[in-house]
This record gives sequence, C-alpha cells and structure tokens, in this order.
Amino acid sequence: MQLESNDLRAAKRILAKLVDDALLEYERNLADLDEDSNLEALLNHLFLQLKSLLGDILVEALSILDEQSIQIYTYENSELAEIQIRRQQCKSSIWLFPRVNYCTCTQFKVGVLGLPDELQPASQTSHSEKLERIITCAHVLALRLAQLLHPSPSTFKVESVSEQQFKSLQERMHSSFIEIHEDSTD
Repeated sequence: MQLESNDLRAAKRILAKLVDDALLEYERNLADLDEDSNLEALLNHLFLQLKSLLGDILVEALSILDEQSIQIYTYENSELAEIQIRRQQCKSSIWLFPRVNYCTCTQFKVGVLGLPDELQPASQTSHSEKLERIITCAHVLALRLAQLLHPSPSTFKVESVSEQQFKSLQERMHSSFIEIHEDSTD
C-alpha cells in the first residue's frame, strides 16, 4: 500500500509540473505574441493541454470565470482572493490565497487531500475511488486562469486596499473558514 501512495504522490507531482509548464508556456508565448500571431490559437492550445491534464476541472473553472465574480485584494506584499458564488437568492464566498494550491471546497478536500466526504457514507467510497486523486480544484484553477487571462472587469478585479481594509478582509476570510469547519463537524 505504501508503494501505491508513493507512486500516486509522484504522479501528482508530475501532473502539477505539467500544468505549471502549460501555464508558463502560454505566458511566455503571450509575451512574444506579435500582431500577426493568433491569440485565439494560443488560448485554444492552452485549453487543450489543460483539458487533457485536468479533465472536467478545466470546464468547471471556465464556468466559474463566466458566471462568478473573482476579486483579488492586495496590500503591500500580501494578497487575498475572493470568489463570490452567486446562486439564485444565495450569495457565498470562497477565499483563496493567490499562488497557493489550497481551497476549503469539498472537491479539494476529497480529491486533493483525500479526506472523507462528509456527505457520502463511508461504505459508498470504494478503494479505487480513494486512489483516484486530483491536483487542484476548479476554484484554484479559475483564480490562476483569471490572473493569466484577465477576463472582463465585471468578473475579475484586482484592488489595492488599506491596511485596515485588508485586516477586515482577513477577518471575513477567517470567519468563513470557521463556518465551514463548524458545518463539517455537525
């Protein structure tokens, strides 16, 4: 069993490296883009690479970019990102640290960290499902893509805030994490 775990970790490191390489290649090629180059072809190439590496997580991330609002708050050398999720009458937020592969969503907890899904009985999780892991969630990927692609200002904004505003945002993020933890322990 330890061998499988080491193999899985190695495979995840390779996959993460391939995803990072694809994003960096796009960034380099974008910087070298001239008037005659086709931005759409470059973007399609990136999406094909990410789709082959991440599967439906890319589709979910692109859906977040289209439908949700991503706001990055900066203060000096610190950054926080908030993805505001708007569903019918309900509005909630996912808080992320840019350039950090961590999220509090179920997809990240179960798929990346391998924690049990509180919503599924333990008897329904098979051994093969436990071995199948992902390297990130749609929220983290959506944030990375937003930082790279700079979608429309209505869905992606970067705002510099004061020290007091940043502290207030950190408190909001912290209380959001506490609510998630309390919900998962009930």
